Amino acid sequence: MALQVIPILKAVAPLIAQAGGIVAGMRSTRETTRMEDRVGKIEQETLRAGEVLTSVAQQLQAVAQELKRQAEITQAMQRRAATMLVMSGAALAVAVLALVIVAAR
Repeated sequence: MALQVIPILKAVAPLIAQAGGIVAGMRSTRETTRMEDRVGKIEQETLRAGEVLTSVAQQLQAVAQELKRQAEITQAMQRRAATMLVMSGAALAVAVLALVIVAAR
């Protein structure tokens, strides 16, 4: 089962880049930018970050659903394997009983 981690990392990369850009921009223009402009820019960046986080959440939900589906398949296969083990044991017991009966004659 292959987890789809790469799409999640691709979705998080812009968020990380935005965070770095915000910090760098705020450090470089700290004294020259008006407070209102800085607050407006932070609001815009926060909205973009929220959109990226929404995308990541949707992708994580898809991964969780896939993991749930894989877990259900695995449980079904385990039940089948247990059933086959019991049937194999019963077949072995019948075969041994048949050998004992044939040997006794």
